[in-house]
Amino acid sequence: MAETFTCPNCAGNLQHDGGDHLTVQCPYCNSTVIVPENMRPRAHQQNFAPLLAQQQTLQRIIQHINNGQMDEATRLYQQTYGVGADAAADGVRRLAAGLSLATTHMQISTPQTVEVGRRAGCWVTALILLIVGAIGASVIVPLVGGGAALWAIFSSAEDGGPPAISVNIPDMPTIPAFEVEIPGFISAESSTAVTTLFEMGERGINPGQFNDARALAVGGDGVIYVADRQSGRLQLFASDGTHQTTWPWDKEGYTDDLEIDRNNGVLYAQQVGDIFRYDLSSGELLGEVPYTEDIAVSFENLALTLDGELLAINGVRNTIVRFDPQGNVLQTIAAETIPSAVSFDNIAVDGLGNIYVVGVANDVLGDRQDVIFKFTPEGQFASQFGSSGDEPGTFMGIVSAIAVDGQGRIYVADFLGIQIFDNNGRYLDLIKLDGVARDMAFNGQGELVAISSENKLYKFDVSQIGE
Repeated sequence: MAETFTCPNCAGNLQHDGGDHLTVQCPYCNSTVIVPENMRPRAHQQNFAPLLAQQQTLQRIIQHINNGQMDEATRLYQQTYGVGADAAADGVRRLAAGLSLATTHMQISTPQTVEVGRRAGCWVTALILLIVGAIGASVIVPLVGGGAALWAIFSSAEDGGPPAISVNIPDMPTIPAFEVEIPGFISAESSTAVTTLFEMGERGINPGQFNDARALAVGGDGVIYVADRQSGRLQLFASDGTHQTTWPWDKEGYTDDLEIDRNNGVLYAQQVGDIFRYDLSSGELLGEVPYTEDIAVSFENLALTLDGELLAINGVRNTIVRFDPQGNVLQTIAAETIPSAVSFDNIAVDGLGNIYVVGVANDVLGDRQDVIFKFTPEGQFASQFGSSGDEPGTFMGIVSAIAVDGQGRIYVADFLGIQIFDNNGRYLDLIKLDGVARDMAFNGQGELVAISSENKLYKFDVSQIGE
């Protein structure tokens, strides 16, 4: 059962579903918030508490993340947990996305030596306490007097891999092999069938730099539109990534999604829960898409059909609202029409009009799973696929974006990268990138364009997927 607590930044009501999350992302102000300790699962408290720094240090890391100071957050994470730069960057990205820390495993297999072949460091003292606890209170390891009874040796692997940690404990009774989870990071191989056509950008306010960019769209001429969330600007890039111009937008109008109606020359923007229409050639505001069907409304994500119908997720009601090109409401699809559905979060449409929705559903045991719901072009529920997990083919943490290519392949962004599925939900491949893809779109040539949480703009050739 979900528990509710208040966002300390905007006072919005946040829900914790009881999962293994250290943080959640506020849907109202998009800040990262630490889950109150009393709401974390008991197993979470036992497994992670001895291995994490004091909560004040974690709060400092979260504060850096919310201030957009990712480098500072990464450095503090690295210093606090004794991990490498790459592992620290991955840990910060997980916290920023509201995810729990992933784990790697440490094998304890001999009475004398503990070998940790790891990608992340650990607290040696905490490990010793865990070992002693597993053996029993009768085992005492002297730390002072009579010579050195305990020492740790940090050495690099001969093959140039990550350093191993060797802890020698003399005269210990035989310990059966067991596993201890420590903060670490899951790796997955990136696709060899995908070619990166360009990767550009960094955090900043100059042309070609991004400041918390979360939305993009691609015009029929290949021009790429990228909106910073808070800076009040929309940047236009040529198809090769060259910066063309910048449109100034209202700085108060947080931009979280963009869609382009190529046939009618209209740019749709989801800003502060409402939908606005802009002239695609000039950026001039044409007006707001009116919605009077319900007073409880906050639109979150958009998608367009080939004939210009606009689909939008109403996050308050967990519904999909379908508009015609003139802004008239044609249909409303509620999550409650699917018995297992809990929520709708993101949306995409394929060339045939099939609708794919990122959402959450209860499995047969009542556990919540990240899934993709599929609807027919008429809006009838057809099927669903996916589950939460840490392996390719399952969804790790928050699913941040979804897109469908001209072959009907489904691209889903999560912490693992951009996962690719066929139109029946069968896992095909994985694209790795720096950070988490916050938005994705395809150009007229079938190339995938993505903007990441690390303020990088990508374009990929995906034509060889499945070949």
